[in-house]
Amino acid sequence: ASEQRIQLVRLGAGADANMLSPWKPVSEEVVVEGLRRVLDPSSYPLLVMCNLGRHRTGTLIGCLRKLQCWSLTSVLEEYRRHAYAKS
Repeated sequence: ASEQRIQLVRLGAGADANMLSPWKPVSEEVVVEGLRRVLDPSSYPLLVMCNLGRHRTGTLIGCLRKLQCWSLTSVLEEYRRHAYAKS
């Protein structure tokens, strides 16, 4: 990965032992840090993902869409199309 200049960034990981709890919502601080990275062109190309399946990616991208002046209806429709049921 290093020869390809790929950097893995885990937001919120290790900061809180409860991050692995499926009932703990994504914090404002994690969303803000995620948005900073997504909006920084020096981070491109960029892949945003969540390996716990708790809608964190959808939350981050929904916030990005609002910053891009999408209507709430459009944000929710995109989320609905791409979110899968979480168990």
